[in-house]
Formats: sequence, C-alpha cells, structure tokens
Amino acid sequence: LQSLIPTIVYEILKYFFESTIFRIILEINAFIGGFPPEQGLYFHSYMYDAVSSRQHTKGLLNLILALDSKNPLDILIDKHIVIQQRTLIFSGYCDFITGIYNSYELIKYIKSYKHIVFTMGSHFLLLEW
Repeated sequence: LQSLIPTIVYEILKYFFESTIFRIILEINAFIGGFPPEQGLYFHSYMYDAVSSRQHTKGLLNLILALDSKNPLDILIDKHIVIQQRTLIFSGYCDFITGIYNSYELIKYIKSYKHIVFTMGSHFLLLEW
C-alpha cells in the first residue's frame, strides 16, 4: 500500500475519507453496531487527519504494519533513539486491538513519561472516559 501514496490512489482515498458520504457510512455503522454516537465523528476526524498529508498516511500505514509484526517497535522506532519529549501514555486493560503490552514496550524508549492505565478502558478510551 505504501507504494500507492505517491500516485493518484492517494488523492482518491483522501477525497473519499474527507467526504460526507464516508461520514454517513460511519454514522450508520456506529448505529447498527451499537457503538457510542460520537464514534462516527471521531473516526471521520481521525481519517481526515490520517490523509491530511502523504507523510501522515505513510505513518498510518507503518502503524498498521507494526500491529501485525512480532515486535511493533521494530518498524516504528529506531532502537538507538530514546524519545526526549515528555509523553503521556493512556492505555486500557480491555484494549484488544493494540494490547496494553504495547504501552509497556513504548515506555522503554521514552525518557520522561507518565503512564495512565484505565482498568475498564478499551481501544476507544478517550471516548469512554
């Protein structure tokens, strides 16, 4: 998929993800799936940000690839770099998409962090709490 970013396919995806039709599809799926009413808006905004530039889209695709690898940090982070910025990491024990173990792996590479774990939080923790 990453090889398609410099092509017209990126422009088509960007147009679709920013469209009202995509938003309506998300709202219908959230309603049928019994998800919180804000989920359509949240995901639409997320995709809008993800396709805001080719760099953002490449980052999203790298993240998707990392979720399928044995050690996600092999793809996302150079092992010789320690992130210097103060960082706040939220994670939820009930996150079955990325798993709480990913947050513990991330903090190994962050110099100054605060890690907050929500016992009943899932992948959509910012909407839930």
